[in-house]
Amino acid sequence: NPQASTYPTFGSSPGVMHRACLQPKTEILTPDQQRDELYGLDTQKDSDTPPRGQTIYSFVLSATWGSYRDTWEKQGEMLSRMGYSTWSWRNAMWLLPILLGTIVGGATLLAGPVAGIATAVAIFLAKMLIEGFNYFQHYGLIRIEGEPIAKHHAWNHLGMISRPIGVEITNHINHHLDGHTPFYELQPECDAPQMPSLFLCFLCGLVPPIWHRFIAQPRLKDWDTRFASPGERKLADAANAQAGWPQWLATA
Repeated sequence: NPQASTYPTFGSSPGVMHRACLQPKTEILTPDQQRDELYGLDTQKDSDTPPRGQTIYSFVLSATWGSYRDTWEKQGEMLSRMGYSTWSWRNAMWLLPILLGTIVGGATLLAGPVAGIATAVAIFLAKMLIEGFNYFQHYGLIRIEGEPIAKHHAWNHLGMISRPIGVEITNHINHHLDGHTPFYELQPECDAPQMPSLFLCFLCGLVPPIWHRFIAQPRLKDWDTRFASPGERKLADAANAQAGWPQWLATA
């Protein structure tokens, strides 16, 4: 099980490879207390985990909103403990509009309004692309809240191309098991749940019926039967019913 850190973490906390950490997060200011459990990895609390049946198109929007919401809430909790208001200038979330406004404003000032619009569109599309790839890291996975993170709580894409291009982010579960391990020391977990090439998943995900029928459902059926705990199987069965998927656990 991951151990809570006794010192502040900056660039190497377990949250670094969590999509929500692409926004200002409290772990850059406070000690890491098993951040992924606190943020509900693979639970309904986690905006980083798409539920079964969700498409990539709705996920990129809900995950973006969720990351901003979670950050605002956690910043508010931290500031409250320090005796400050959530709306204080000390809230790191204020950096987001300032930085984005500076970039877009600078482009507009230097190259005109068309360049400013193009910059804003590029920033938006980059964010959507990041969320799009993130969609496949925890798709449909389930963890009982409060239980420790295990090897089966993330998908791994151990392709020869995606691993070096993604700087080992597709060797994904180790980022949650031990966030202090440098990326170049990560060891592939071949006995953990596997997905096909991340690029193949992305292309199939753009056509949700293909993604669900030929990749997501077969892989999650295997996950439910081989990896999930008894408690997780109960939640998985309910998730399948909610998504309108076959009830493979009922016939297992």
